[in-house]
Amino acid sequence: MIEKVIGCFKGLFLLGALVLIPAACSQGAADEPEPVVPETPNEGNEVLDSDSVMVSLAPTSLEWEISPMSRASSDDLYALIGYQSNDELEIGDTEMTQVILALFDDPTLISLKLAKNRYYHFVMTYVPNGKNVIERRGDGWCEPFYLSWDEDAIPDLNTVVYKRAYNTVGFCDYGDATPTGKKNSFVNEVLRYFGTYRNFKPEVNNQKIDIELYRWQYGIKITASDFYEGRVVFRCDDNKSSTLEMYGNSNGIATMEHYLQFPLNDNGDTKFDYNNPLEFAESFRRREKIDILYITPSNEEILLWSSGYNFPFKRMKMHTLEFSLSDAIVNGGISPDLMEAATDPMEEVSWEF
Repeated sequence: MIEKVIGCFKGLFLLGALVLIPAACSQGAADEPEPVVPETPNEGNEVLDSDSVMVSLAPTSLEWEISPMSRASSDDLYALIGYQSNDELEIGDTEMTQVILALFDDPTLISLKLAKNRYYHFVMTYVPNGKNVIERRGDGWCEPFYLSWDEDAIPDLNTVVYKRAYNTVGFCDYGDATPTGKKNSFVNEVLRYFGTYRNFKPEVNNQKIDIELYRWQYGIKITASDFYEGRVVFRCDDNKSSTLEMYGNSNGIATMEHYLQFPLNDNGDTKFDYNNPLEFAESFRRREKIDILYITPSNEEILLWSSGYNFPFKRMKMHTLEFSLSDAIVNGGISPDLMEAATDPMEEVSWEF
């Protein structure tokens, strides 16, 4: 029976692989290669209903005035996780099952076989030029395109796997976009986009799922005056591999400016606790400890500022900090803020022995 269902839908896959985003170049369609259509997977059909249709995806960027991909952009990488539920998800619902994993370098090739009588919910990560900027691991790439808990569930490039993975943490949502040549770097500048879609119900063939992708970066700019020697360090969670540094110079002023990428929350359910992906993006806070330290020429560390375990920055905002290094060291890294003047009257209270 399964073989018969698969045979019936081979023709539908040819209809599902539509070109969704125009090529950036101006060459004619006749010069473009025919897209490779993914074949129907042979495993996991128990999660698919026989009354199903083929749909495709159209990721869009809301940050840049560009077409985020074309067939020429073969070095881009997209990770997709799909969840299935019997009913629509309301805010706070967790009654859904992960049923789809996909890894692609061209979103026009993403065709999904979905059951008509189910609801689907998607999480997508996109890294431009990902093949070159993400660290390689085996035949694939590190997070956010890697499953450390269930490597057998990682799809081959340009394939869809209809299978429930043991644990999808790392594949799409939590991945720290490990940059090439800098393994296990928690803080880095790899450009990354992220988006979600909740409560998609397939009804007819060739529907498009428009996933809005948001640039997932934070900015910091630190300017230190009276800075002639040593280093000022921005560090995440006491992890020395996640350290950004600025060095003193002869004019006494140094500036460090970075666009940073931070991992997302590893709880997949929280992404659907919002009405749309922008609301999630603007509400997200990373609970990590951020420190700014001064490292003396003798490698002594002096803490200048700490966030505690409450990362205070907002996505797509450049957070600036200016200070005198000598004053910060003298004050122990704390800028005093007197809340009362010496002439303010005091409230009289009884003094009991």
